Amino acid sequence: FIGPRPEVSEFFDKETFQFLKKIKPGISDFASIIFRDETKILERIGGDNPYAKLLPLKLKLADYYSRKKSFLLDLRLVVITIIAIMFPEFASKFFLLPSLIIDIPSIKGFLNRYLYY
Repeated sequence: FIGPRPEVSEFFDKETFQFLKKIKPGISDFASIIFRDETKILERIGGDNPYAKLLPLKLKLADYYSRKKSFLLDLRLVVITIIAIMFPEFASKFFLLPSLIIDIPSIKGFLNRYLYY
């Protein structure tokens, strides 16, 4: 249930997803909660290939998950996923982003620019 969601194969090569050798894909993870409305995010990014700007961040989040994976993290993500269904911005802003910005500082600029957090 918890793990990085598979990406559309036309946008990546299998070598980019080395972490899948350690973990199985799932239906919910950091990226699926934060980028729950990917279509709107891609529109905000704009340009010829907005997905090329989003994919590296999604890969960072997937790699981060693969390095931190634990039962407690999975349980936390299940709870946050449930909260995100009812209160999407609240779940991201208060439960995920504070620790992710500390652990992966490079995502802050992207989030500020395209997600308005």
